[in-house]
Amino acid sequence: MDDIRSHKARLKFQDFISGNDGELKARLKIDKNLTIPDKIIPLIARRSNKKIIFERADFKGWIDWEKKKAQVVTLPEDFYLDLFLRVVYSHHLLKKNGFFLHASGLVMDEKAYIFFGPPQSGKSTILKLLESDSLLADELVAFRDEGEIYIYGTPFHQGTAARLLIGQVAGLFQLIKSDTDRVESLDQIELVRELFKNIEFGGLLPAAGPGLLNLVGRISQKIPGYKLYFTKDSRKISGQIQGAVERSV
Repeated sequence: MDDIRSHKARLKFQDFISGNDGELKARLKIDKNLTIPDKIIPLIARRSNKKIIFERADFKGWIDWEKKKAQVVTLPEDFYLDLFLRVVYSHHLLKKNGFFLHASGLVMDEKAYIFFGPPQSGKSTILKLLESDSLLADELVAFRDEGEIYIYGTPFHQGTAARLLIGQVAGLFQLIKSDTDRVESLDQIELVRELFKNIEFGGLLPAAGPGLLNLVGRISQKIPGYKLYFTKDSRKISGQIQGAVERSV
């Protein structure tokens, strides 16, 4: 990795780095002959001896956690450095009994509100509609079981190094674009299914599935879930969200 790219990465991720587990030494190689896929495709992962190998047309590499080494070969755009670090963070979270959820989040009245959904579901839009100054994340939120379950902001796109106990989370909201604004309850089975569908699995091995499903089940028992139907220019959605949470208490 060149000095400029390395400096930018350190500035962006400095609040999210802990030295408790030692450093992972990573080598970034640029290959302009790689091809950009026409559409979003999954990142396939497999194990080879002690290495975890991940690859797709525009991005490939490996992680060896025992030797604390990693390598990625990719295109020069900054996006790919973020993608590589997502893979590294995802594996590290999995080792620590956690995962990334495709979600945005903010804090209102000392409570966190998490809005989850696939790309283009409105994760950034809903943050603008709610106009909170306390951003948690607008792309990925991390969950981690540390005896108690904690939720973390992340540095991907925009985010803060916040750490919240699960009891500080008012609700998990599945985002659904609509021509009307309303909030409906999600039962626990629906919430588990929808959360699991929105876990960041890129670069993870299939064997991770059962453990993650168990953790999602625990989360669904502790935080209420909702379907949030919203319009792109809604002015009343904040009151509806808080009203739904108050009714469920």
